[in-house]
Amino acid sequence: MQEKKNFLEDLGSDKPESFQEETFIPAQRKVGHLVAAAVSALFVCFLILLFLQLGKTTVPDMTDWQLDEVQTWVLKEHENTVLDGVYTKETRKDKVISQDIKKGRKISKGTVLTVKYSLGADPEEAVKVPDLKGMKLSEIKTWITENQMAGVTIKNETSEVIPKDEVINYELIDGSNDLFLRKNRMVIYVSSGNEELNETVKMPDFYGKSKAEVLQWQKDNQMKVKIHEIFNPDVEYGKIFYQNIKKDTKITHKDVVEVSISRGKAIKTPDFNGMSRNEASELAALYGMSVFFKLKISTDTVDTVIGQNIPAGRKIDQKQILTLQIAKEDGKIIVPDFKGLTKGEAVSLAGLYGMKVFLENTDETGDQGIIATQSVAAGIKINEKQVVTLLLKENDEQVITPDFKGLSKSEAEVLAKNAAIVLSYREMESAKVANQSVINQDIKPKGGVKKGEEILLTIAVNSGIPAKDLRLLSLNDAKAWAMQKGITLNVIECYSSDYPAGKLYRQDCKAGDFISSNKVLTVYRSLGLVMAENFIGKTKSDIIKWKDEVNQKGAGIKLKFISDTNTNKAKGTVTNQSILEELVGLKQEIQVWVSQTDNGILIKNFEGLASEDIKLWCDTNSVPYIINECYSDSYEEGKLYGQNYSDTYLPKGEYLKINLSLGKLFVTDFTGKSKSEVLDWMKEVNKKKANIKIDFINGYSSEIGKGKIMYQSISDQAIDLNSKIVVMVSVGTGN
Repeated sequence: MQEKKNFLEDLGSDKPESFQEETFIPAQRKVGHLVAAAVSALFVCFLILLFLQLGKTTVPDMTDWQLDEVQTWVLKEHENTVLDGVYTKETRKDKVISQDIKKGRKISKGTVLTVKYSLGADPEEAVKVPDLKGMKLSEIKTWITENQMAGVTIKNETSEVIPKDEVINYELIDGSNDLFLRKNRMVIYVSSGNEELNETVKMPDFYGKSKAEVLQWQKDNQMKVKIHEIFNPDVEYGKIFYQNIKKDTKITHKDVVEVSISRGKAIKTPDFNGMSRNEASELAALYGMSVFFKLKISTDTVDTVIGQNIPAGRKIDQKQILTLQIAKEDGKIIVPDFKGLTKGEAVSLAGLYGMKVFLENTDETGDQGIIATQSVAAGIKINEKQVVTLLLKENDEQVITPDFKGLSKSEAEVLAKNAAIVLSYREMESAKVANQSVINQDIKPKGGVKKGEEILLTIAVNSGIPAKDLRLLSLNDAKAWAMQKGITLNVIECYSSDYPAGKLYRQDCKAGDFISSNKVLTVYRSLGLVMAENFIGKTKSDIIKWKDEVNQKGAGIKLKFISDTNTNKAKGTVTNQSILEELVGLKQEIQVWVSQTDNGILIKNFEGLASEDIKLWCDTNSVPYIINECYSDSYEEGKLYGQNYSDTYLPKGEYLKINLSLGKLFVTDFTGKSKSEVLDWMKEVNKKKANIKIDFINGYSSEIGKGKIMYQSISDQAIDLNSKIVVMVSVGTGN
């Protein structure tokens, strides 16, 4: 047992291992390096973020910008921008419509920004032309503005007849009333009234002057001048021989100066068709005419006239140039087969084909041999200048049978005579081979026959002419050819997806077949694709009638009718259609919405009936109506035509309007009446749709008083609507 130690001993004893003195080793300072690295990384991130932010562009609000403002911004800020122009009537031209990235958003350089802007109204869109003659100037301007008609021009003209700001006339430069596109051009002439201008101009003496001098005077003085070019054999060509106002007379800007310019002696154009070039030149020189010859490839006789740009019988002057079309071949010659022919036969045959040959023979053969070989094979096309070499060989009693097929009877006889062959003939009617041409022969070509042996030739007999390939011609050229040949041309028009409009694409007689002059030759002309018309507002029967008409010409259009009860249109009215005013292919189906709302009266067709019929029916059925009296070329006096509603329902509140024919317009004798009386007459008949125009000219008279009518071009007879009458007003004796 161990002795117990005292307290001091315990203190002096060794300490446990855990109480031994610890040794401290100083650590390395890594914390500072870590902090520095973290700061550097944050700084780099900051720079990257700063760079990214600085490289971005803030998208502005462009909705009220113009195109030029957008383009300026794009060049400065963001070149990766797509400018997309679209046609619209709702937004004015060059104004921004939308942007695909919202305003305020920041985008990088690689981001594509699309800005949509207006190109204005679609120039290819069809616009309905209103009844312009019934509109005022302000209404026309409104129509132009609302429809953005950039091609419509308004011109003001003074008028003694048409009130101020009303339409005198209008002229369509492009398009038509039925299909007028926004891009098409039109000039509308609006009356500025009967303006009184105080400024006067002294009338010059134009006798013996030229047209250019008159036009220059008109331009310098802003005067109205009307020039008549008239044939006059007694006055030099291009010189003025009449003016309606005496020299030194003071005139105002409302006066119309009329002058007559001589076209010299009238030349009646002869018919040159069928003449040779020399004959045509001699005839033109005899008439004092200037002609220009234009070559045209044709199957007609070479170097003959096949057409002229001015029809025979029309009067022309000495300055007009007549263009004559001269037939020519395509410049190629099909080489015939010379083998087996004698030298004389070969030369004759070459002459018939208009080609050049060189005959080569051996000493043994001399000039009495037959053709053994040719340098260009038969059937090959060559030009006119190319020479074909023919090699002669020794002849014996046998002759190689010539090929007579296709030759005329006279050509065959020449060939047979040179070959010492006897010919006999039999005739056969043929529509495919020229009259008196060889169809066949009883001994095949290239076979050997003895001299003096007889060969039977079959000769074509026909009284017709070879048909032309009309598919290569325009319709006018085809008609001209048919007229020249005495053939009746029947043109059938059909819609087609394969051929453009106006193209002749099929005929019932093959080109080259012979047809008699009394035969009808049928040719088919393409109408192209079908124009799906706009029938909105019209009746179901109208669109069915249109479908039947186009289908008769091969369109194959199908209509699918859909009932429309959500409309206030009269029953049977077309309210919408799936395709309108577009070109469509054949067999196209069109969906048509038709009103089924019964809110009107079914109107019958009164066309051709008397006015008493419609009055009785309208009074019986309580239908309000208006009858307009109008002159007509098509309907006899007292007959009805042109009603606004027919075979459809009359909407409530609408009037049934119809025209009552006054028949053709009868022109009375104006002699002795004043100009104002004649103008009043014209105004009255034009109110009833006569559309008559009167040209006033002045003349001297010792019998008719000044200011009175002394002559008129049409008198005491009925005339067509839209006609023009020339009326001469006396200016006294002229002394």
